[in-house]
Amino acid sequence: MVLMVLIIVSLLAAAAIEAGSLEMKISHNEFKAQQAQQSADAGVEWGAERIYLYLLSYQADAELPVCIDFQPDSKPQRFGTDLLDPDSPNFMINNWQAVRVSGAVSNPAVYQFTSTGNYLNTNKKIEVQISYPYVGGTIDPITGNFQERNYSQSRGVISCYKVCY
Repeated sequence: MVLMVLIIVSLLAAAAIEAGSLEMKISHNEFKAQQAQQSADAGVEWGAERIYLYLLSYQADAELPVCIDFQPDSKPQRFGTDLLDPDSPNFMINNWQAVRVSGAVSNPAVYQFTSTGNYLNTNKKIEVQISYPYVGGTIDPITGNFQERNYSQSRGVISCYKVCY
């Protein structure tokens, strides 16, 4: 009888230990997913700023750029705090290109790109569309000259945010 109680207590203790171990694994995986998500979000912010700076340099052009190369003729590269440390969070902009999804002269200008965050072999991929509203960007009816776009009211607004994995 005592032996039977001892076996039951041992089984309950083993189950409790296994449940605690499983909870720690779940918690660790959630932490890795959050770090990867934050890394991907950093990539979104980086890409949004690059698009904004590019648009500023072409605000006098009548048509919006069809695509914006973040770094032409380059393969995707990682960005992060310590690229030599595989355990540090990092992000990558896929395809190095933001594609215009709005019309050639529509307001706001909308661009789409993908950012992938990584932390300890956990990835989060975000597809994002960012709107850049502007003032101007029309043909002056009197002079016929193009009035350059002014993006000073916004550095970009996320209009679509989709976590893919």
